[in-house]
Amino acid sequence: AVAARPADAPLSRDTLVRWEQLSQHPHIPSLLASFDRDGRQYLVQEYVMGQSAHQQVLESGPWNETEIRQLLDDVLPVLGELHDKKLVHRDIKPQNLICRQLDNRWILVDFGSLHSHAVPSSQDSLTGSAEYAAPEQLQGRPLPQSDLYSLGVTCLYLLTDLSPFELYDDRNDIWNWRSRCRYPISDRLAG
Repeated sequence: AVAARPADAPLSRDTLVRWEQLSQHPHIPSLLASFDRDGRQYLVQEYVMGQSAHQQVLESGPWNETEIRQLLDDVLPVLGELHDKKLVHRDIKPQNLICRQLDNRWILVDFGSLHSHAVPSSQDSLTGSAEYAAPEQLQGRPLPQSDLYSLGVTCLYLLTDLSPFELYDDRNDIWNWRSRCRYPISDRLAG
C-alpha cells in the first residue's frame, strides 16, 4: 500500500527510523520504502490481505465481547510498542484495523499520520478522523493516550454499529453506548 503526504507535513527522518525499527512486530506492516516526488512524501508499506473491522461490521453487524477482546489482545501490545518508541499513530479507527486473512490476527495499518511525541508541540497539524480522535488530538496536541481513546471509541462503534457522534451526549458529557449493544457486555469490559 502507498500513502502520500504533502511536502509541508512529511514524516521526519527520526519518525521513519522508529517505524522501521517496528518492522519486526507481527501486527505492524513493514515500511518498505519512502521517497519524495513532486512535492509529496510517499510511504510504501507492506500490503495486508484481509478485511477491516469496519467492513466486518457492515457485513455482519455489531460485535460481541469475545470479538472485542481478541482485537484488544492484538492491538494493545502494538500501541505499547509505538508509545515506548515515543510514537503516536493518530488515526486509529475501524478502517485502519485489518484482520489478516493468513492467521485471523488484527493488524494496525495506515501509519501516514505517525507522529513523534518526544518533543511535544502545540503546532502539530490536525490529523485523524474527528469521530474517533481524542479532544487533545483535535486541539493539535496528540499524546499516547490519544491512541487509547481512539481505540476505545472504535470498540464502541464495533459493539453498536453506530457512529461515535450518535453515542456521545455532549450536553451531559457522557457516552451512551451500553444500552445500544446487541450483545451483553460484562462490567469488567465496560468499566
